[in-house]
Amino acid sequence: MTIPGLDEPLNASSLIALEFKTDLQRYLSAFPAAPVHSLQDILDRGDFHAALEATFKLRNAAEPDADEITAVEARRSMVTALVRGTLEEHRLDALAYPTLRRRPVVVEEPQRGTNCQLSATTGYPAMAMPAGFTDDGVPIGLELLGPAWSDHRLVSMAYAYERASHPRREPPTTPRLVRDAAPAPVSWTARADGAPAVPLTFDPVSGRLSWELPADVVAAAVHRGDPGPDGPVLHRLVDPASPAARGALVLPPYQRPWLAEGRLRLVIQQPAGRVTIRLQPPR
Repeated sequence: MTIPGLDEPLNASSLIALEFKTDLQRYLSAFPAAPVHSLQDILDRGDFHAALEATFKLRNAAEPDADEITAVEARRSMVTALVRGTLEEHRLDALAYPTLRRRPVVVEEPQRGTNCQLSATTGYPAMAMPAGFTDDGVPIGLELLGPAWSDHRLVSMAYAYERASHPRREPPTTPRLVRDAAPAPVSWTARADGAPAVPLTFDPVSGRLSWELPADVVAAAVHRGDPGPDGPVLHRLVDPASPAARGALVLPPYQRPWLAEGRLRLVIQQPAGRVTIRLQPPR
C-alpha cells in the first residue's frame, strides 16, 4: 500500500536541525551546576564521541528561523492527516514497513535509508521489532505504526509475531543461560610443565579475561595457538614499558570460541626463559 502525496511533506518534516541547539540549552538550564550549559560548551570541551562531531557542529551552526519552523510544522500536520486518513479509511490497526530501505551495514558504518521518520513526524506510536534475516544472515527489522494511544496493541502484535515466527537468532558468542540466569565468571589456574601457575578469570557475558602473572615476568602475550608452533600475537599483556602483572582485556567475539576450544596460548618471558601455557577454562 502507498499513501498518495506522503513522500514530499515527510521528507521535509524534521525539526531536529532547527531546534536541537535551543532545546538542549533549555534542558541544560535546569541544571545550573552542570559543567556545560550549551552545545557550544560541549564542543569546546570535546565531551562527545567522534562519530557525533560533524552532526553537533552542523546543529550548533543552525540559526532557528520562525518562518521556516512554521513551514515545517505545517508539513508535519499534513503528514499526520494523510496517515490518520489512511488508517481510518482502510480500518487498519497499524501500518507495517521495513525499518530501513536498504540492506543494513556493519557496525560503525553510517546507517542510511531509515523509514523511522513517520512516528517522529506524526507523534503516533511505533514499535520496531526483528523480522528475520537476509539469505546471507544479516538481521532486518520491521516497524509497526498505529493511531494515537494504540501502544498496547502494537506491543501485542509484535509479541504475537515473534511467538509465531521466532525471528531471533543467538549470536555465536552468546553464552547459554544457567538456570534462567547469565552464567557466572569462571576462574581457574593455568599451568604447564616448567611454567608458573597463572590465575585467570573469564566472564562469558562480557568476554573479559583477567589475569595475574608472577612479578618476575618481563614480557607476556596471548598468541593464537593452532596445533603446532605458537601462532601470531593477538594481545600483548606485559612488556618492559608496561610491567604490571595484573590486568584484563575484552576478547573480541571471534576469539571467545578459541578460548573455549583451547586455541589460545599465553606466552611469558621470565629471567629463566620463555614458557607457553595453553589457555582454556574448565568445562
